Amino acid sequence: MKFVIDRNKWLRGEGAPRSFLLRSDDQKMCCLGIFLKALGATDESLCNTQTPADMPCNRSVIPDWMFRANTLLHEHPQNAEELYRLMETNDDLNLSDYERELAIEQFFVSKGIDVEFVE
Repeated sequence: MKFVIDRNKWLRGEGAPRSFLLRSDDQKMCCLGIFLKALGATDESLCNTQTPADMPCNRSVIPDWMFRANTLLHEHPQNAEELYRLMETNDDLNLSDYERELAIEQFFVSKGIDVEFVE
């Protein structure tokens, strides 16, 4: 699989409190929001939601690797630790876009997913 991150719509580097899968006030999306949208998640399920575990939707669009294995069967699964690291990378105020893109690309490639960054 491959998905595309449009830098003009990508929400990044503003810190965790301002980050959402889809932020309603400007329609920007973090890297996970863009990825989940490519998998078929709706804007409604992404809007003003901070993590995949918080999404009010059918979990069938969310890959199991996003959750801690021991919580997969729970009604409210917990995000995997590596997902928190990805979110921290996306939101970090001190990373350059080059460093951020490289780390995000490496994360997704480790999952067998290609990502392309475009203007």
